[in-house]
Amino acid sequence: MDEPLAACQNMPGRRVCLVVTIMLGASVALTGQTFEVGPQGSQPSHTAPKGKTTRRSPNSDAGMGWGSSIGVAREARAAREALQKNDYRSASAHAARAAKAAPQNPDFWFLYAYAARLAGQFSESVDAYNRGLQERPSSVEGLSGLAQTYAKMGRNKEAEETLKRVIAANPSSDADLRLAGELTLTSNPKLAISYLERADAIHPSARNELLMARAYERTGDKNRAKELLDRARNRAPKDPEVLRSVAAYYRETGQYDEAIATLKSLQSQSPAYLSELAFTYELAGKKNEAADAYLQAANRAPGQVEIQLNAAQAQISAKRADRAEPLLKRVEGVDPNQYRLHAIRGALNHSRRQNDAAIREYARALQSMPPSVPEGVLYPIALRLDLAQLYRDAGDMENSDRQAEAARSALSQIDVGGPDRPEFLRLKAASAVNSGDYAEAENDLKEGLQLQPANINLLLNYGNLLRRTKRPEEASEIYLKALGLDPANSAALESLGYLARETGDLKAAAEYFEKLSRIDPNDYVAYLALGDMRTDQREFAQAQENYEKAYKLAADNPIIIARAMNAALEGHQTANAKHWLDRASETERQNPEVMREHERYLTLTGNYQESAKLGYAVVEKLPRDPEAPVYLAYDLLFMNRYDDAMAVVRRFEPALPKDKDLPLIAGYVYAHNGDHQQAVNAFSRALERDPNMATGYMNRGYVWNDMRMAGKAEQDFRKALALRPDYGEAHLGLAYSYLQLRRPQAALREADAAEKNLPESGTLHLARAEAYRQRSMLAKAEGEYERALKLQAGDEGIYLALADAQYRLHLYQASAETLNKALSASPRSAMLNAQLARSYARLGRSSDATAAVTRAESAGGTDYRILLTTADALDVLHERDRAMERYARALDLSNADRLHVRLSLARFFAQEHRSADAQQQIALAFAEARVADPDVVTAEDYLDAADTLMSINQFALAQHLFVRAQGIGADDLAVAVGVANASLAMGETKNAEAALAAVRPEEAEEEKQSYPYLVARANVYRQQGDAYHALSLFAQANKLEPDDPAARNAEFELSEDEGRQITEKVAIGSQFQVQPVFEDENIYQMDARLRGFQNGGLLLPPPRHSVETFTDAKYHLHLGSFPTISGFVGERTASGTISIPSQLLIQKRNTLDTIFNFGVTPVLRLGNLRFSVTPGLQFTLRRDTLDPFDLFPAMLSEKPVHSRSRIFIRAIFPGPSISESDVRGPKPPS
Repeated sequence: MDEPLAACQNMPGRRVCLVVTIMLGASVALTGQTFEVGPQGSQPSHTAPKGKTTRRSPNSDAGMGWGSSIGVAREARAAREALQKNDYRSASAHAARAAKAAPQNPDFWFLYAYAARLAGQFSESVDAYNRGLQERPSSVEGLSGLAQTYAKMGRNKEAEETLKRVIAANPSSDADLRLAGELTLTSNPKLAISYLERADAIHPSARNELLMARAYERTGDKNRAKELLDRARNRAPKDPEVLRSVAAYYRETGQYDEAIATLKSLQSQSPAYLSELAFTYELAGKKNEAADAYLQAANRAPGQVEIQLNAAQAQISAKRADRAEPLLKRVEGVDPNQYRLHAIRGALNHSRRQNDAAIREYARALQSMPPSVPEGVLYPIALRLDLAQLYRDAGDMENSDRQAEAARSALSQIDVGGPDRPEFLRLKAASAVNSGDYAEAENDLKEGLQLQPANINLLLNYGNLLRRTKRPEEASEIYLKALGLDPANSAALESLGYLARETGDLKAAAEYFEKLSRIDPNDYVAYLALGDMRTDQREFAQAQENYEKAYKLAADNPIIIARAMNAALEGHQTANAKHWLDRASETERQNPEVMREHERYLTLTGNYQESAKLGYAVVEKLPRDPEAPVYLAYDLLFMNRYDDAMAVVRRFEPALPKDKDLPLIAGYVYAHNGDHQQAVNAFSRALERDPNMATGYMNRGYVWNDMRMAGKAEQDFRKALALRPDYGEAHLGLAYSYLQLRRPQAALREADAAEKNLPESGTLHLARAEAYRQRSMLAKAEGEYERALKLQAGDEGIYLALADAQYRLHLYQASAETLNKALSASPRSAMLNAQLARSYARLGRSSDATAAVTRAESAGGTDYRILLTTADALDVLHERDRAMERYARALDLSNADRLHVRLSLARFFAQEHRSADAQQQIALAFAEARVADPDVVTAEDYLDAADTLMSINQFALAQHLFVRAQGIGADDLAVAVGVANASLAMGETKNAEAALAAVRPEEAEEEKQSYPYLVARANVYRQQGDAYHALSLFAQANKLEPDDPAARNAEFELSEDEGRQITEKVAIGSQFQVQPVFEDENIYQMDARLRGFQNGGLLLPPPRHSVETFTDAKYHLHLGSFPTISGFVGERTASGTISIPSQLLIQKRNTLDTIFNFGVTPVLRLGNLRFSVTPGLQFTLRRDTLDPFDLFPAMLSEKPVHSRSRIFIRAIFPGPSISESDVRGPKPPS
């Protein structure tokens, strides 16, 4: 027998946990072959001892009146005949009528009591014995019979007390001494031996010797036990009753093969013999042989209800339900209300997972069950434990507790001894497990195993208990012991398979299940288990193969259909799931597990409404199922029924404290309702239950993003991606986190990764657009916004972002058109009108801008964000007072967000060159934020404030805010650029260089694509005098932002000085210029004085001039740490006329100069001052084609002209350089 359902709740492989209650019925009059004491001649043939008995023959006619004697005698005779046919119920009925017709006759009462006991009517038996003892108080027969009834009822103490009275009254009764020995056999085997030896001395018998053998076995004297066993067999080696007693001994000591061999030696075909053989096969775990033997017995005795029921149960245990039905039909034809008939049908329904039908049948069995049954006191207890578990599975805790308490109460009132004690202890343990008292259950099972160490059912129950209490190694040892006793035991193999699967040894699990399939190829259980295991391993094709094999063996089992559907759905094979669903009959579709998978199928195919409808039915049928409420909640979530989904969570989460999905669903609902902190708590609760759930990290990351806590969001997204590298949603969420951290290049990388695993979406394009916007790549941002609009047409937020990008690109007309298009769908949108006013203002359409301001403020004049935007528009229109008035109103209205209003106001003051006011607004912004809610300040706020401070030359304060921004998660690159620009502005070139060098190596690629970084780095090189590297970086920056004048002008300036770079170390350049050369006006005055023409200007010579052309080829050499070497070769020509006052000569000339220049340029530093000194040599070769000798007599001299040598000194003073704020343009209001 397997343990009750109560002992194995929620354990895989439940088949090994079912109670086969009918086996208790099958064991009646077989388990112990208890000697029955009754009226002479009334003994059943299979239990009556041979030889002389010490019982007197009662006078059945004593005390009868003559008028009734004939009828009473007829009833008494009918009772005895019925007893000989083992028809105990009829015997009891006839004897009852005889006793009531002659109430003064104690023998009739004793006959009735005896028959009632055999019929299982123990209460009637006790009453009848007591009534007979009233007539004959000293009747040893009555007292002995009463003791036996007490023993059958488990009332051992009363039985022992009664037997003591019998033995005291009649110490020579071998039957009473034998009964006393049997009753004390378990509790006190030494006392039992004394009783049995006295009985055997009075009347030697094989039965006495067998009982003594059992007693000596209990005391550990195995040699004496074997001696008595052999003596019993030798006493009557061919006597069927002796052989059956020997077989009973073997059964009770767990030697089932010997018991079977002994019974087979009888070579009988009687129904009683075949039933006993079948029962022994069952104890040995040989279900097929037991079913065959019972079927033979049933066919030989079709009118005997008990045999038909036992045979039907055996067929069910052997998985031959089709053979059980005809047997049950026979019983139904005789007694349709037979309680065991309903019990067996209940077990059959439960094996098919038809729990509602099983509950009804078990309940009918208990309702139709008499107070006492021949199966014994344990039978109704086992039935109640089964029913309690079924109610618990159905969620009916009230009825479950009622049945469990009834079973506990009945167990507490009895103390079964003898051969039934192991089963009593097993049921006690099952009841203890049901109430959660595992220690008591273990004690009971250990005591049972001391009595019967080889009892496989006790071993399996004990193994299940160890498995339940998380002791897998001990459980495995017990299961293996059971398997050692019966290598073909399917329950042991199944338990070992599931235990190996639970402990992660999938190879061993597969081996056990495959062995189970070989041992019993007609049993579906092994294939079902293999299918489940392959599903867990996500080997769906192999799983389906095993489910198909199981289905061929048990096509009417809905669990196979449910599990196969689950595998198909897990493998995203909805068509296959539909195929399995179509196989299910209407009855099978009502199975809760099939309903649950049907619900999932409807969910995955988008039929949420029907799925939810089915889901509500499933949770009522499976209130303790961990998956049913989850599927229902998701259905409700998909239909946007958030309150209903939360109601499901609140109802079921307390009962499922380890479930991860219900808090996950709660997180979705909280996030939808904007309750971000509760959402974080819910997602965190889910992650505590499953730390490896990528979905939990991903969802919590999105909530952190919504809370503007991008640093925490980044951590969660990274954890999700560590678990699932191809998780597109996590990549996209991480992209948005990087955008908050102002790391646009990293955001673009994540957006690209998300695109590989997600379908095209507006959200994806928006992430890219914002990344491009942060990098000031507004043209690309514009394109991404436009693509997002195609996918999310009519989205006002995207229209606003697109219009803002166009505005910052100075595409004011395009911005206005975008906003007007959005306004056609939302004409009263305040923000659309506010931004339109700004665009109109830039276009110079003052009246349209004013009208748009009016519309915006009419629709949203109480929204500070609208006022900030309209203030910007009015500022562009040079209506400073009206703009300032909007800023003031925005400040009054922004109680929850004064920070951003004050930062916007600071930018306004900075543009107005009101530096002190701008600085004051920034100070107030952060002071108020610290008082209200320090967590509201983000890294981006600090960066924006720092940019404003840079624009008003507050470089030290800006530097401080850049550092603060980095402390709360700002992008390292953005912070490094800001700090570097501030340091450059203060002349701290080394600090600027250090700040830029500290950028993380993984952002090296991002550096190359960052315009602000390239400009800052170029400025560092420029201040260091490294024109080569500065020019290179300015060129890269200009390539990224070709329309920005700052980098372009810097590149032109450096190019003019540096020339064209040939290699990293060599740069050359050239220039050509033509210009007029006029003589000084003082020359003309001197001419007049020399010629005496001061008063006659007309006589003066005409003005003189020359035309000068100059061309050169210059070079720069950069030789590592050596100062830059520079020089040039030039050619100069001057042609025209000049005055030579000393000779009073006006001379024509055509002079050519060839110039050679060479120098070095070391850089000297003094504090923040940098001196560039260029000492060098220059040679000039001059000649004139018209008069080379008169004009320049010393021209051919090789002596260098000292006056031509040059030393250039250049001092660089600290001051503002090109910064990020210079190239970003005006920032729109938040």
